[in-house]
Amino acid sequence: MRYLFCSLDSPGFLFPALAIARELRRRSHEVAFVTGPTFAHFVQDSGFERIPRGEQDGKSFQIEIFAQPLEMVRQARHVEYALGRFHADVLVGQQLALGPLLAAERQGLPVASLGLASYIFPVTDGPPGPEMLARRAASLHDGLLARFNEAREAMGLRASSPRYRETPLIGDLLMLRSVPEARRGRGLPARARAPRG
Repeated sequence: MRYLFCSLDSPGFLFPALAIARELRRRSHEVAFVTGPTFAHFVQDSGFERIPRGEQDGKSFQIEIFAQPLEMVRQARHVEYALGRFHADVLVGQQLALGPLLAAERQGLPVASLGLASYIFPVTDGPPGPEMLARRAASLHDGLLARFNEAREAMGLRASSPRYRETPLIGDLLMLRSVPEARRGRGLPARARAPRG
């Protein structure tokens, strides 16, 4: 299998991705990376190719502006350029890197996302309850989805307005980096996986 890792340009996101990529390579899979240029030397020092943003390389996958539609489009274009050089079977993204989700849909590829320590979106489809975390999760999801829909439209895709449990913001598979005790709510959506205890 060929995996294209799509990492935010930040050590906190890139280093765990490199560890997983090393394990995939150990298992005889092929791996390449798209990420911004700031930490490219870590990718190269780990023996992986970092594919630039285009003929004229530049910033992308910037954590500071991850939620801006223009950055999502920039990420998607970076991924699509990379796919012209490295024909991947699977994209491996990150929960806050939304551009790979756009590219995956346009290119007909599955995308697995490396999650955070806990699931950050609502786990039920009804209106959020009085609990502060539920209201915050709904606000985060709804705000990101609105910006994601702006990016979708800029990429020629239709807007999406699913229920929370079918959110497009987690890809085909979301793998949480956590412990079982950190799971909250009534259960995760079917596409989200948390460690079992």
